[in-house]
Amino acid sequence: MTGKYRGRRRGRRGPAFSRRLALSARNLLGTLTLPAFIVAIFLLLAVEWLAYALLYWVPALLESLVSWTRQAPSVGTWWQAALVVLAVAFLLLVGWQLSKVGRSEQIALRDERPPPTPVLLLFLSEHAGLFGDPSLATTLARELRETDGSGGKGLKEITALRSWRMPLEAIRYHLPRLEQVVLVGSRSDEAGGTRGSSAQYKEFQRLAEILAGEGVVILPAHELSPDIAAEGVDFEDINEISRVLALIWAELTGKGEANGTGRSFKARHITVDVTGGNKLCSIAGAIFTQPADRQCQYILASHDTEAKVIGLDLLADEERLLR
Repeated sequence: MTGKYRGRRRGRRGPAFSRRLALSARNLLGTLTLPAFIVAIFLLLAVEWLAYALLYWVPALLESLVSWTRQAPSVGTWWQAALVVLAVAFLLLVGWQLSKVGRSEQIALRDERPPPTPVLLLFLSEHAGLFGDPSLATTLARELRETDGSGGKGLKEITALRSWRMPLEAIRYHLPRLEQVVLVGSRSDEAGGTRGSSAQYKEFQRLAEILAGEGVVILPAHELSPDIAAEGVDFEDINEISRVLALIWAELTGKGEANGTGRSFKARHITVDVTGGNKLCSIAGAIFTQPADRQCQYILASHDTEAKVIGLDLLADEERLLR
């Protein structure tokens, strides 16, 4: 990758062991996860073994070795030496893995395309043209039926799509595996002169269903969780955006009673697209997807170029970033 989008080349998700170990070790004082607990216990044991070794075991071992000709070291002495070696090896392993992650702690753009997933979460921008001309929705639907999916023109040639081209490109990219699309729309802001994309859910759903075909559930976020307002989300409030993302995630990865497909999904099967909405939506989405196994993507395209889907891989301390 070149120019402004050049990033560090890495594997699809980076070394899984390094990521999990780093996140657990660096967050062990602020999380109650099992990996963090296990790493904390072993770190404490390793430090205790080393401290005890410096005070008792090492002098005893040296004394036994000096007196080797008179009396061979006991089995207990050899066990003590083995524990010291294991403690040192464990601490070196932790330090090595953390240093690997520390060198790559950044937003990394993967040159390869991210894998398609069954669930796609989209921030929906307002389409101002639809408010001025309601018949435009019918025109867009007709033109969309003539896209490359039916042997006709591509999405980039339907100029009237405007900002809606990107979420449709995202849907088309994930179609090999796509089962569900969740839409997060903006709230009306009369003072700011916007009517909000939440008022256009039905129009976008119609277009998305034409593109995706049968078998893909497309629903607004408020139909997924009763705690999300039907009038949309304040795209100027990053705390509200983050709260809505957390509610959606809980529904998608929980019992699955309200998520449209009647089942839950694993974290790695959900992709958050941060192309739509505003900059705060992109920031909130990138921060939210920083834990291991959460997928984040961005679509690069202009009015006359084909869309390129890139994966964003953010590894950082979530609590530190949110301070």
